[in-house]
Amino acid sequence: MDFIEDIMPFLVWIIIAGIGRLIKTSTEEANQNQQKGKSQEKISPKTSVDNKKIETPLEINNSSISQQKDKIQEEIEKEYHSKISKKKERDSVKKKKIKDKKNKKKQDEIKDSKGFQVIDLDSVEESILRGIVFKEIIDKPRSKKPYKYHH
Repeated sequence: MDFIEDIMPFLVWIIIAGIGRLIKTSTEEANQNQQKGKSQEKISPKTSVDNKKIETPLEINNSSISQQKDKIQEEIEKEYHSKISKKKERDSVKKKKIKDKKNKKKQDEIKDSKGFQVIDLDSVEESILRGIVFKEIIDKPRSKKPYKYHH
């Protein structure tokens, strides 16, 4: 009895998996049959030709078609020119960035070679304040070095 209780969940799982697989294969087969039917309809459509009624081409106004063609051609040309101009702008921006990077590298190399340092004023103020604070902390106590008043 103990063996059956241990194996029962496994058997239930196998049965559920088998039923799921059976349902999946049957739906796949049904879908394939439907697709085959649709493709056969596309390949061999049933058409009948009535010899009595033959369609004649309509008289088309060539000027309206040529106007539409011209409009479409103009739109295409506008899009083409706008894309080219955008591309040129992007290229010029990229070239400018590259040129700026090269100039900055050259300036940095010149400064390094001459021994100049670029001083950032914000960092200088912070450094001075930090130095004053550390000086007060590390220096002798104030009691050993009293203020001298000059009258």
